[in-house]
Amino acid sequence: LLAVAVAAALFRWELVGVRSLWFDEGYSVFVARLGWPQILHFLRFNDAHPPGYYLLLSTWMRAFGENLTVLRLPSFACGVLSVALTWVLAHRWSRAQAALPAALLVALNPFQVYASNELRMYMPLQVAVLAATWALDRAVREDGVRWWLLYGALAAAAGYLSYFAVLAVLPQAGWALW
Repeated sequence: LLAVAVAAALFRWELVGVRSLWFDEGYSVFVARLGWPQILHFLRFNDAHPPGYYLLLSTWMRAFGENLTVLRLPSFACGVLSVALTWVLAHRWSRAQAALPAALLVALNPFQVYASNELRMYMPLQVAVLAATWALDRAVREDGVRWWLLYGALAAAAGYLSYFAVLAVLPQAGWALW
């Protein structure tokens, strides 16, 4: 797993600071430069996305600056973390031999690599959904209140990153009920 995670990081690192901003990324920076109250007001009237990613990016920019490589680090880190979370879930749900190939597929998938280099909510959303799936699995198997609370928090976080999170949360709820 460590070798696959290192490979994932190397594939993703190659593009982190190389590509220039494209329109959607520039828009993310534009919105994130606003203060939190202005972000919430602006999105209410001008955008169909929830505020979570823009609030996180705004906080990141204020803490670490606006260097393009630095701005893309959260997506980069989430892209590598997705590999590990995929391994954890695959290991839990299937034979142990399936976990490494599953992680490798996420590590080398061109869309995953590309999305790990964007100033957009895709990779943080993926991590939130994968982590929520892990917490839900623990909650169902162990029936612990803390796991249900963690699942709720992660599912809510996913919803604040993208409304498309509902496409993962509804099947998760169906699985939990089943």
